[in-house]
Amino acid sequence: MCCEREKNMHKFHVLSSEAFREYKKEWDRLAARNGSISPVLHSDFFEVALQHFSHSRVKLLVAEESGSPIMIALVEPGKIGRWRTFSPAQLLVSSFVTSSEYIPSAFLAQLFRALSHPQYSFSFMYHDVLLQAGIDPSWKYCDSSIHATTISIDMNQTFSDYWAARKKKLRYNLKRYMKKINQKFSSIEICGVSDQEGISLAVDQYGGLESKGWKGREGTALHKDNTQGRFYSELLERFATRGAARVYQLKFDDMLVGSRLCIINDRSLVFLKTTFDENYSTYAAGRILLFLSLEKLFDEEDLDVAEFYTNADANQKQWGTHSREIRHLTAYSGKWSWTANSLKQRVVNQSIRKKSL
Repeated sequence: MCCEREKNMHKFHVLSSEAFREYKKEWDRLAARNGSISPVLHSDFFEVALQHFSHSRVKLLVAEESGSPIMIALVEPGKIGRWRTFSPAQLLVSSFVTSSEYIPSAFLAQLFRALSHPQYSFSFMYHDVLLQAGIDPSWKYCDSSIHATTISIDMNQTFSDYWAARKKKLRYNLKRYMKKINQKFSSIEICGVSDQEGISLAVDQYGGLESKGWKGREGTALHKDNTQGRFYSELLERFATRGAARVYQLKFDDMLVGSRLCIINDRSLVFLKTTFDENYSTYAAGRILLFLSLEKLFDEEDLDVAEFYTNADANQKQWGTHSREIRHLTAYSGKWSWTANSLKQRVVNQSIRKKSL
């Protein structure tokens, strides 16, 4: 099914999500900035996510100008009258790309007419201001909320300079843990896996490690027999075909004690997931894994930035050189829906304040 409308020389299409593969090249063209596509915006990431987490109500929206796409988005319905970008938890940024400086107001107007009625609002989930256009300022009725505060590391320096700039307490603690490990084990090794066959095995090993811990006990661990495990396995294998996947493994005396899953391009690396053997928590295996992974990254890769895409706590922020908010942007169909939401939010805030008294 295709719905088309024209406004200001734009064509607008609402397609089945299965049409995404036909628009992959256009998606990557729109996602590219200065000739480079962020790993988290690459069409491969979204195609694999669709294969594992899509459902019948996910749609592909395409806005064209002069026969060429200027914006592409994957969308899904939320509550009645509310739509949003396709947003399984495994995605790290909002499911849209555009060549425009802002999300075009014409796109929003046509979007509200094209989707099911009544149409109340549309949200761009997990919006990253560094990679993605914001809502056109001419669209009056919009707001935003914080999803997470993430961190990144500037890689345009030496590891020595980076580490010297960390807080004294962090540096002291890492030195203390390293001394403790050296007293107990004869060898500490950080391995970087990047070939396709090695990546497949490393993801399986990651799942086995995570399943031994609290996530395994709660049934949320990644492993080869669940959807999440199959998603990350296929994702990293797909990226590995072009040398764009990394798994960093920490070993004590040849025993696997920690692992980090990553994707990479010529300018940036993204840490996707991390786990460690809880039996080695007294040795701060997670922190040692991060420290040695970063040291290896600085030494072996010529990058601009390493991205965490996490909701960083105070301890995690000590590792970053920069932080920023990942937000949910919401556009409302008109003044009435924007006013109604504002009143609802005011009541919620008053209720929260009363409970805190």
